[in-house]
Amino acid sequence: MSTVVAIALGGNQGDVSATFEIAIAKIGQIPSIQMIRQSRNYRTRSIGADAGTDYINAAILVETELTAEGLLDRLQSIEQEHGRVRTVHWGPRPLDLDIIRFGDEIIETQRLMIPHPACWYRRFVLDPWCEIDDGWEHPVHRETVSQLRDRFRKRPLTFGFRNAISNSDRITIEDVAAEFAGQFQEVESIDADLWITTDSHGKPQPRTFACPSNRKLSELVRFLFQSAIDEPVPIRS
Repeated sequence: MSTVVAIALGGNQGDVSATFEIAIAKIGQIPSIQMIRQSRNYRTRSIGADAGTDYINAAILVETELTAEGLLDRLQSIEQEHGRVRTVHWGPRPLDLDIIRFGDEIIETQRLMIPHPACWYRRFVLDPWCEIDDGWEHPVHRETVSQLRDRFRKRPLTFGFRNAISNSDRITIEDVAAEFAGQFQEVESIDADLWITTDSHGKPQPRTFACPSNRKLSELVRFLFQSAIDEPVPIRS
């Protein structure tokens, strides 16, 4: 039985566009995989203090008879062939291959979380994905890929905070407003339907950003906003 799969590509080291071409060709050569569609490449700002220069992102849609973990093994092998070393989280990398959709399945194992837990709000994932799979409905959020993307293009864009945080790393609505005031004409505190939660133990709920407790909260909030707000720029071929 075959499954339709969406794969996100990213990288910011070396000739990333050339790396994408080679990696996509290798994926297409796997006997149990058939290529369906490929997006354009997009230039995006890097996320994280250690991420390095701007990224290039893209997405492909394939059909496969592999299991999710079998596909993951193949993709990680291709990453390693291109010099990917998993050391710094949100660090620079020559090639990143993420399974963001595996049919309509919800998969939670030690190795895999599908749909990818951050795919619903990262514009650098959503914009390329919209080109090739815009009508697919997220099984948790019950919105299509294009609806998820378009939510973050609306203005005003509303966010909220819930759950207590420690006094040593307290961040307020006012802090966030000051951080992003330069990008918007008005930033103010109102009721929101998108929430940032500091609960890192429970499963992320619809429209909730989960902030791991092992990272500085104010830094995470800034990165979450950036990934949801920044507009990816298509690269002309």
